[in-house]
Amino acid sequence: MNTFQEAKKIILDSDFKIKNLETFRGHDGTGINADIYHGKNRIAFVHDSAYGGGLEITYLNFENKKNEHNNYVAYNGDDKSENFIRDFLLNLPKYSWKDCLKDTGITNAPDQENTKKTEEWSDDDLFNEVIEITLKKKELKKLLKKVLFLDDENKLGGYSILHCDREKLFKMEGKVRSARTFCVDKGYILLNDLAEEEAFEIYLNSNK
Repeated sequence: MNTFQEAKKIILDSDFKIKNLETFRGHDGTGINADIYHGKNRIAFVHDSAYGGGLEITYLNFENKKNEHNNYVAYNGDDKSENFIRDFLLNLPKYSWKDCLKDTGITNAPDQENTKKTEEWSDDDLFNEVIEITLKKKELKKLLKKVLFLDDENKLGGYSILHCDREKLFKMEGKVRSARTFCVDKGYILLNDLAEEEAFEIYLNSNK
């Protein structure tokens, strides 16, 4: 595991989460509105207009108290939420673009020498990663409505069998058996039988 992957694991295991997530079609892809929470504390509101560029980040009062303008925007020296994020970012390991590109499957960057430079995580990077985790969890939840397994080549596979019917008998590869028995016979991991966190980690590390 390289330092970029270490940082992503720290974020995954943290108490950051998304609420009120809205996605919409924008000029350059999918736009996003979302509230960023850490535990019970609402840290920021983020907006991606999908017109290129980074996130628009509005920090909010850490204790969820209204300001003199009767809203929750951090205002007039109220920097507790922003400082909290800065402290969190300081504890994330620096990474190289080479490791970042490798993690996304890009191995032929045009400027290989430049990819060796170390980078620090920004609040934009952090919030984008939290959003990405949330979207992937939603995607997995949708997939888990039907039988989903990990095969012996670390690839995801499945059948159009509802997850609640994985004990029912069907003809699968010439034998009448349940989806659970099929996975046991093949040495596959049935993600529907796992705890949410364990299934998600396998999903992230699979070759899909």
